[in-house]
Amino acid sequence: MDHFLGMPGVLDVSGLRFGNRMFEPVWSREHIESIEIVFDETLGLEGRAGFYDSTGAAEDMIQSHLLQVMALVMMEPPSRFDAVEVPANTAHILRAARLWSEDSSTRSPQYRKITPVVRGRYTAGTVDGHELPDYTSEEGVDPSRETETFAQVTLEVDTWRWNGVPVTLRSGKAIGNPVQHIRVIFRQPPHGYEGWPHPLAPNAISVGFEDENVQIELNVGSPYDSRGMNRLTLSSGTPTPGLTAYGSVMRWILDGDPTFTVRADATEEGWRIIDLIKHAYATDAPLLEYPAAPRGRCRCPRSAQCPRTLQSDRLCNQEQADSWT
Repeated sequence: MDHFLGMPGVLDVSGLRFGNRMFEPVWSREHIESIEIVFDETLGLEGRAGFYDSTGAAEDMIQSHLLQVMALVMMEPPSRFDAVEVPANTAHILRAARLWSEDSSTRSPQYRKITPVVRGRYTAGTVDGHELPDYTSEEGVDPSRETETFAQVTLEVDTWRWNGVPVTLRSGKAIGNPVQHIRVIFRQPPHGYEGWPHPLAPNAISVGFEDENVQIELNVGSPYDSRGMNRLTLSSGTPTPGLTAYGSVMRWILDGDPTFTVRADATEEGWRIIDLIKHAYATDAPLLEYPAAPRGRCRCPRSAQCPRTLQSDRLCNQEQADSWT
C-alpha cells in the first residue's frame, strides 16, 4: 500500500470525479489540456544520505508515490470501488504510460517543445530560515553518484481517453514556498468572440495533497460588463480528516480492505517508467543545479516554474529549463 493514496486530497479527487455529475463527462482528452501532479518539499537531506543518495527524487517520489496518484486520477470509471477493479484500472494506466515524445507532439503540437525529463540538485541556500549546505557537502553523500534532488517528468498515457495529454509529475527538495497539488487544466473554449480576451485563460481544478484546498478557476463577466472579463477562483477547504494518510492505510489493513493496494504488475510498470527516466538521465537530461532558496526572479524566457523561480503555477517543461544555471 502507498500512503499517498490515503492522503485526503487524493481521495478528494475520486469524490470530485465520481460523486458529481459535472466532472466525469469532461474527464478526457477532448476537454482536458494537461495534468500536473506536484509535491515539492522545503526539507533538505535531513540526515537520510544512507537511503536517499542511492535513490534520488525519481525513485523516492515519482515511482513510489506520484505515479500511483496519476493512475488513480486518470483511471477508467470502475463499476465498483473494490479490490478487483481499482487496482486493475490503475495498473492499466501505468501500462499505457510512456515518456512524452515526438509522436506525442503530433497529437498536441502546442507542446512540441516539452522536455520530457528534467533533473537537478540543490546547492547551498536558505529555506524557511534554515541554512542548507550544498547537497554534495552533506554527510554521507557521494558526489560521483550525481543523485538528483529534483525530478520533473512529462508522460503521455497512450489510451483512447488520454493520448495527447501531457501529464507532468514533479518533486524536489529544498524548494521555497513549495507547491503540493493535483491540477487539471482544461482546454480553452472552441470559439472566441470579437472584443473578448484572446486567448481566454483555461479553466482549472486544483486539489492540495494535504491542505485539501479545492480550487476551481473560471472566467466570468464579458466586455459588455462594466467590470470586463474577470478571473474567478472558487476556493474551499474540506472537513478536517479523522485520519492521516498513514492512519488511513492502517485502517485499510486492519479492516482487510485492499481496494487501494498496488498490484505487482503495477509496481513493475512503475519501475519500467523509472528505467525510461534513467535512460534519459544518461542521454538527454544533464544534472542541473539550483539554489536552496525561496521564490526568486527567473532567467527563463518564458514564465515557468522551476527550482530557481517557483513564481507561478506553470511547470518548467520547456527547453528553457536549461537557463537554471
